[in-house]
Amino acid sequence: MRLLFSVCLLVLLPALVRAEGQVTDDQLRASIQKALPLIETTSKVTLQERACYTCHHGGVTTVAIEAARVRGFEVDRQNLLKQMERAQTNLTRAIGRVGIGGRTPGQADGIGWQLMTLSAGDWPADEATHLAVEHLVQYDHEKDHWAWAGRPRPPTVASPFTTTWAVVRGILDYTTPDTELGVAVRVTEAKDWLIRTPSRDTEECTSKLRTLKLVDADQTVIRDEAEKLFRMQQEDGGWAQLPDGSSDAYATSTALIALLESEQFKRDDVAVQAGLSYLLETQLEDGSWHVKKRAPFVQPHFETSFPHGEDQFISAVATAWSIYAMAQLLPLHDFDHQQSLAAMTKENAGSEEREFSAEEVAYFTDKIEPILQRRCYRCHSNTKEPKGDLALNTREEILIGGYGGPGAVPGKPAESMIFRSLNAPPDSLVPQMPPKGGKLPAEEVELIKKWIEMDLPHRN
Repeated sequence: MRLLFSVCLLVLLPALVRAEGQVTDDQLRASIQKALPLIETTSKVTLQERACYTCHHGGVTTVAIEAARVRGFEVDRQNLLKQMERAQTNLTRAIGRVGIGGRTPGQADGIGWQLMTLSAGDWPADEATHLAVEHLVQYDHEKDHWAWAGRPRPPTVASPFTTTWAVVRGILDYTTPDTELGVAVRVTEAKDWLIRTPSRDTEECTSKLRTLKLVDADQTVIRDEAEKLFRMQQEDGGWAQLPDGSSDAYATSTALIALLESEQFKRDDVAVQAGLSYLLETQLEDGSWHVKKRAPFVQPHFETSFPHGEDQFISAVATAWSIYAMAQLLPLHDFDHQQSLAAMTKENAGSEEREFSAEEVAYFTDKIEPILQRRCYRCHSNTKEPKGDLALNTREEILIGGYGGPGAVPGKPAESMIFRSLNAPPDSLVPQMPPKGGKLPAEEVELIKKWIEMDLPHRN
């Protein structure tokens, strides 16, 4: 059967046979090394400039960076951990704000991607992941799948197949005995929906194939969808997002990932080799892949340091998935993945829970608390719905933060939303604080800076 299938591939797409032979590990490593600094930098910039978790710069990039790290590539470990911490913080706030089954920022896609981001780094299950799984089990429970209800943003947020893949991947990674039954019911329903619902383009076929493998569908069903995706491959070795479109790195990398995950195609198959060759040939000198934007302008554009102007969001996603696709074909590095993450977490743990001296508490009560009472509590108090879901009444609330992540990072003013907002220029995407009554005097800003440097002393 395997031989017959391989012969069929050669008959169907003779143009894909590459005279130069197999793509080597050295070629894959060189390509990844060329692209990796770009997505690391753009993920850092986005973490600083955006007040929310983003699937395109916080999710896919983290998954790709971690895939490279566990295969021996040097990465910025602190950035990687901060990306996962942002996902966990946003997950906690989103679920706590809307309750189980309600609408969250990013809807089911966002929650699924945040779980996926955490799972990529073997983040341990906690209350937030447990509540997130419960939330997704109840989300649109009258349906047999999950779908995006907002304005479509193709190709990544437009199809129920892609939403269902993100959700199923997330809930399977963090299922517990308490949620096992609910997850099993929803996954079974989704499996039936997948089997009877035809995919219409590369994105849907890719997402459907990846999900069929996750839900343990019959091998015949998986093979049929894999062959369908294979037949969409173009003569240049790539895949196009749309039937009448041209090949690009986004469609090609995700198609390769789906074919490899399905286990119906192997590295030495003609289709995989042609797809890899396409990626190697179309990678630009700066290490990126350029993909044209199809999504409408839903949110204001901002610069993330990634090339390609208004196309940079989808181009960053395509570059990250290309890294991930190539990394799947390289051997894992010889170290304990979970132990390494635990070490990273310990290194970055800081001193969130601690007792402060009388002098430190006095600094807060005498110098900081009056500023908060006069200029901040009107919008950021836990006595009412705080703006941006950020309450400043207690140290714990400041550390948990709001939609944009922690209000402050102990010892690090430059990474603290409070301090950055106090210094934000008018044209910055970082929200200015306070929004009314004029900026704080420079001496008060310095007091707050020192307070953060002191590890945020508060009333014990």
